[in-house]
Amino acid sequence: MSATNELRSARVSGASDDGPALITKWAQMEQSVRTIFGLTADTDYSAAFSIGTGTDCTMIGTLTLAGDPTADSHCATKQYVQSIGSGVGIARCRVYLTGDIVGSSSFYMPWDAADINEQSMWSAVNPTRITIPSGYAGDYLVGVTSTWDATSGADYLDLYCKKNRSSSYSRFLHDTVPATQGSFFFVATDLVAGDYLEFYFGISKETTFASANTVAWAYNLE
Repeated sequence: MSATNELRSARVSGASDDGPALITKWAQMEQSVRTIFGLTADTDYSAAFSIGTGTDCTMIGTLTLAGDPTADSHCATKQYVQSIGSGVGIARCRVYLTGDIVGSSSFYMPWDAADINEQSMWSAVNPTRITIPSGYAGDYLVGVTSTWDATSGADYLDLYCKKNRSSSYSRFLHDTVPATQGSFFFVATDLVAGDYLEFYFGISKETTFASANTVAWAYNLE
């Protein structure tokens, strides 16, 4: 590599001394680093991030917006991404069973817990419900999956999703000799805050639903 392409500080190679060139370029490199990490001119690097013995760089301060990116090669901060992002998926939940549940007649599935519960859409106070939170009205993508014991003697199983127990979406599953597993998803439109969705299982005889594969979920689309 030629001397003019090497980064040097105080080393002389023949008649060429790259020290002055480095001094000239250092301010530009520093400004580039500050721009990338969103550091103001009076913020020490050490106050914003630390570099360990390996290759990781850990942020220990706040990464602030130093200006909107204008090219593909520019970095985008969290603040910028949030400012231009949509609200899709901000309200979402996934509910599940922690143990098998036996239904002796038609019933609304009482969920045991939620491993995703943004905006507190599910609560153990009303375990059958997924409730639309305030500020997140609109359309939701909704789904359910269930596995059941077909040896219990049930001669049919219907599966519905109902809104506020006063209206029902289409029947999504009906079998005179039930299979062992069923699932569906659909878009529930024009929901408003306080509306709630429940999953209604219509069965003719006692049926065991397996916790390992019985879940439901919903998230907003706007």
